[in-house]
Amino acid sequence: IGLEVVDASSAAAYIGDLIHAQERGSFMSWFFGGQNWDIKGGCYCCYDAFSRIDVRVDIRKGAVGAAVAYGVDGDGIRVQLNRDIWEGAQLSALLRALQKPPRVPGLRALP
Repeated sequence: IGLEVVDASSAAAYIGDLIHAQERGSFMSWFFGGQNWDIKGGCYCCYDAFSRIDVRVDIRKGAVGAAVAYGVDGDGIRVQLNRDIWEGAQLSALLRALQKPPRVPGLRALP
């Protein structure tokens, strides 16, 4: 995302900003040939390599209690997030950012 995500509120705020930005005018209408676009929601995902949990924050436009944060383990079972998992996800993201991107045919890494 490009911001420090220490809990669900910062991820939800970022996605919420994207949803509200669309209502101020479609800055990408030229790209889509004049069509309007409508973001209904979003999902922030980050893998915590230390606890092997996929951290997810779902947000839906106009929903009461719009942000739902949860983890998913390797068996696909939802788990409750705690401070250790959030910190592990942050550190995992930092370590991934420090690595060179993998060599994948068709993937182009920009500086």
